[in-house]
Amino acid sequence: MSTPLNLGLKLNFQEIQDATEAFTCHLADSVRVGMFFSLLKNMNREQLDAFAKNNLDENFRAQLQYPGIGLKIHALLNRTVLTYDPKLMDKTNKPFDQWHRYEVEKLFGLRENADLPDLKQWLELELALPSEENQKLEELRDLLREEVWNWNEEELKMEFISPMLKLVNFREVDSKAFFDRRLKLDLKQAHLMSETNLIEVAGKVDCLIARKTKVPEAPYFCLHEFKKEENTSQDPLGQLLIAMLAAQQENPPQTVLYGCYVSGRSWFFVVLKDLEYAVSLAYDATKDEIFEIYAILKNLKTMIAQRI
Repeated sequence: MSTPLNLGLKLNFQEIQDATEAFTCHLADSVRVGMFFSLLKNMNREQLDAFAKNNLDENFRAQLQYPGIGLKIHALLNRTVLTYDPKLMDKTNKPFDQWHRYEVEKLFGLRENADLPDLKQWLELELALPSEENQKLEELRDLLREEVWNWNEEELKMEFISPMLKLVNFREVDSKAFFDRRLKLDLKQAHLMSETNLIEVAGKVDCLIARKTKVPEAPYFCLHEFKKEENTSQDPLGQLLIAMLAAQQENPPQTVLYGCYVSGRSWFFVVLKDLEYAVSLAYDATKDEIFEIYAILKNLKTMIAQRI
């Protein structure tokens, strides 16, 4: 049994969370990841120290019962560095809802560019809306304020997000929303940065905006993960990025892909161009920022019209 390296330093929650995120993003079982984060959040400083000293090494690996991941654990007491050997992983399918942003970046070479011009262009707003649209948005805002802590993901989608998209009316530009449609990432076409034993990456996307056909083709926009207000262990940005990579393969090269992930009241807008992506700040739909959210979706509608 290996002995944890004692650097004589204290852990804080953020340090151990960052380290364990780098590890848990490679686990297929999101339930175990959620249990692990719940355990960490309920620990005080002394318990964190004891956990790192006594449990995170081989005992933790045994509890996970996750074979062939090739762990190397360094600096266990403070800034834990965890790596994996993809050659040792079992051949596996990995659905969209098990991806983490850091994993997408590492395997597919994505990089964040906060200054990506395409995001800035998308977020340039025209806030002069017709009075009937303003009234409907106020009703949706007030409804969300009342129910945001109560709705599950399906209720959030049906009671708030779907009416918002219907109000935008993408059908006017020969497009429409598709819900819970499956996309698949072709690994042979993907720009892989390292070897992998993955044999399929696929999943259902909560909402796609694409040309008005029987099935979605060459999607322009992915809206992903209608999460409840409470925090969860999953990573909605990672799930959105892997879905956008799959949608990117169905479009011509250099096509800009647009996306959004929703976490309760908060909307985050994402642009993907080639291997660069950018993420907006959060927009709170329980405030007057709902008008900005709507204007951004209307801008998307205009850009789709120009593309068709």
